[in-house]
Amino acid sequence: MEILDLIKEPIFLIASTVMSIVISVAANLVTPKIQKVLSFFFASIKIKQEEKRQAYVSKIVLASTDENKVINIKLDVSYALLKSLIIFVFSLFLLSVSPYIFFAEYPVILISLFLVTYALSLFNSAQSKFKIATLATLRAEKMASLKAGIDAASCSEHDYYAQGYVDPHEEMYMKYLSEWDSKHL
Repeated sequence: MEILDLIKEPIFLIASTVMSIVISVAANLVTPKIQKVLSFFFASIKIKQEEKRQAYVSKIVLASTDENKVINIKLDVSYALLKSLIIFVFSLFLLSVSPYIFFAEYPVILISLFLVTYALSLFNSAQSKFKIATLATLRAEKMASLKAGIDAASCSEHDYYAQGYVDPHEEMYMKYLSEWDSKHL
């Protein structure tokens, strides 16, 4: 009952009104500074994400120009998956024999969990590399089909290459390829 009586007092109503106004003014003064700091932080995160995306796209573009790079990436993926599988099986073996090692049961379990974590990180990196190889292969196929279409169109027209004429379809090729890149990458 005492708290309800205290709330009903006029001094409490005046003090709470004044304090709410002071807190509101302080919040309005501090908010722009906090927004500035947060916008700087989020802008730097956005810039880093854009840099990662550009590096990812450049890997795909670079790999799509050379078939050997795509094959090397696929071989790296298969090696990483094999290594991940072996480490995972070994960690399961350690986990299954850990109850029989009385003096070092918990360290063996921790080592097993560390190996599982490492195997999963290898698997995730292999998965991202495989996606790069797949997109590079698709991009190379698109490039080949576009070049074949341009070559067929230019062969049906006049032989401008002998005269040093720049193929007007080359700009169209880059346009179609950039459209494909923007859609799939």
